[in-house]
Amino acid sequence: FEPIRGNVETRLRKVAEGQFDATVLAMAGLNRSGLLQQWMEPISLQRLLPAPGQGALGLEVRSDDAWLAELIAVLDHPPTRLAVTAERAFLARIGGGCHAPVAALGQFEEVGDGLMLEGLIASPDGRQMVRQMLVGRADAGEELGRELADRVLAAGGRRILEDLADSP
Repeated sequence: FEPIRGNVETRLRKVAEGQFDATVLAMAGLNRSGLLQQWMEPISLQRLLPAPGQGALGLEVRSDDAWLAELIAVLDHPPTRLAVTAERAFLARIGGGCHAPVAALGQFEEVGDGLMLEGLIASPDGRQMVRQMLVGRADAGEELGRELADRVLAAGGRRILEDLADSP
């Protein structure tokens, strides 16, 4: 992975010119802008987990503004909120910031009300990776996120982060 700058058209041009083998872009944005092509391939979640909270939108309302809170309550999607709560708890327990090689994804089981949370810590070059999954109650997302983080850290994730902190 290498950083690539520019808008979507610039990034696609850089790939077409051979400066990069590929680029990672949001499929929804490509579709919406009419740039999605048949040769483009989605990245499977088995291959690459997203960053915690990736794609989720958050709205903030003043605590004393009950009228506005009630007005936008219809925008709340409880399954997404519960999944993102678990993902954020995972990240908080890991202690990673926006540059740490940490990923997490919460998804609801097809049957029942269980939440499956998958998380990982990887070295920047991808050679070392600790990836685990945990299933628990959706309403206990924070606890699930912290427990998964503890497991990932204990399984080698802590060492990856320590090595990252020690590198120049």
